Amino acid sequence: MATRAESMARYMWEARGKRQRYENLPDALAPASIDEAYAAQEALCALWKPRLGAIAGRKIAITTKVMQELMGIDHPCGGLIFASRVHRSPARIRLRAIHTVQSSGFRFCSRRRLKSALTSRV
Repeated sequence: MATRAESMARYMWEARGKRQRYENLPDALAPASIDEAYAAQEALCALWKPRLGAIAGRKIAITTKVMQELMGIDHPCGGLIFASRVHRSPARIRLRAIHTVQSSGFRFCSRRRLKSALTSRV
């Protein structure tokens, strides 16, 4: 029998496979704590790993108030970056291949511009 975290992961996996519009988990599957949410993320990672590859890095996600409100939380979260999602510049990425809530907010910039922006804030 699947754990609760595995049930949450399976629900998200199936919704993404059907390219469904983003919705929070139904109340019956909603995580009761941040620990349970991260357990579901780990279970989802296990489902994605055969298709998306190893974990290449981690990120801070859900950093804007708009995204936090959409997710029903009040803080950023840690996220995972899969090897197949890391692209060397210059890269061509099919927009249709990207299926995330924030896809329309993608902003591409050169390494030089990014480095300049980061060092100017120090």
